[in-house]
Amino acid sequence: MPQIIPFIAQAIAEFLFFEIGISASVAFITGALYVGLIVGAILLIPKRPEDFTNPLAGRATTVREPVTTRKLIYGEIKVSGPLILLESTNNNKRWHMVIPIAGHEVQKMGTVYFNDHPIFEDHIDASGFVTQGIFAGKARIRKNLGSDAQVADPVLVSEVTKWTDQHRGRGVAYLYTQIDYDRDTYSNGLPNIAVIAQGRKVFDTRISGSFYNPNTALCIRDFLTDKKYGVGAEDSEIDVTFFNSDANTCDEDVLTPVHIHRIESVDIVNDEFTLNGSSLKFFVENKVRILSSGYLSLPGEAGDYASTPDATALDITGDIDLQCEVALDDWTPAVDNVLINKFTAAGNQRSYTLSLSSSGHLQLIWSTNGTAGGLLFPKSTIVT
Repeated sequence: MPQIIPFIAQAIAEFLFFEIGISASVAFITGALYVGLIVGAILLIPKRPEDFTNPLAGRATTVREPVTTRKLIYGEIKVSGPLILLESTNNNKRWHMVIPIAGHEVQKMGTVYFNDHPIFEDHIDASGFVTQGIFAGKARIRKNLGSDAQVADPVLVSEVTKWTDQHRGRGVAYLYTQIDYDRDTYSNGLPNIAVIAQGRKVFDTRISGSFYNPNTALCIRDFLTDKKYGVGAEDSEIDVTFFNSDANTCDEDVLTPVHIHRIESVDIVNDEFTLNGSSLKFFVENKVRILSSGYLSLPGEAGDYASTPDATALDITGDIDLQCEVALDDWTPAVDNVLINKFTAAGNQRSYTLSLSSSGHLQLIWSTNGTAGGLLFPKSTIVT
């Protein structure tokens, strides 16, 4: 396996949320992490491209289903989950709902949402009763963080006969909510329930310890090395120096425009590169590939480059899709500028190079056999 070196873009510290279906043979990652187990063997097969215009759609929606996904959460995000238990007592006046939000221990659960209505932490007492707001006296919320030593929720065991002390939910973070139903409070029926949650702990190679941290580089490294839900790479396959450098970059303060923001976080985080709130889009198709929000950012000075970490064959046998974003003032260089390539004179290794000529024409040079002898030189006919 070639050394795995994912590039952490210095302008896109976003949230990871992966999804792999437990009962499906297709695994994919999109916007915050549904990671799942495929029964029998993990079969990662190519999946038809999806619409990523709304990558996190559905992550904060409660759905009742018997077979579902396990979620792996990095960073902080508003999230819901499947409704695995829905029971009524007291002549259908009290409804009990169990909603797992992650297949691992989470650091913290904060504000809970009934539909779009927030129930803040200080509106819930130590026993879970909602004491303020429109749901005061009409709801009870208990947060189980999912540690390996977790015991069955004693209130749930005492209220619902189907739930016993053997239903411990070890390694599963879940919400247990009681709804004392009345038409005035719940005029639209049982609410959709979501929560602001801080995800799993990640190993920090800089201090050799595991802690909750939304640092982008540390979260990606954790997924690459995770043997249960992730890629399962060995530590020897990870460039520690590279990740430590990117982790330090992600810890730096970022100058942001002055805006009025609505804060809905569990805890307020300084302006840093963190995986909180939105999405860094990934998917799995026999390997991890970075899609539209993942890219390599270079300073842009002459001579800046990053080499590919693999030694795969250089000859091109199919379609190739190259995407590069440059500033407008780059379009009239004094000399030919290489934008992206896999091309070197050393050892006569030639695959492709996308460049911009001094005349303003895009030029794609590519080889049919991986050497200089197979080079073709198509060039655009219109000045860019």
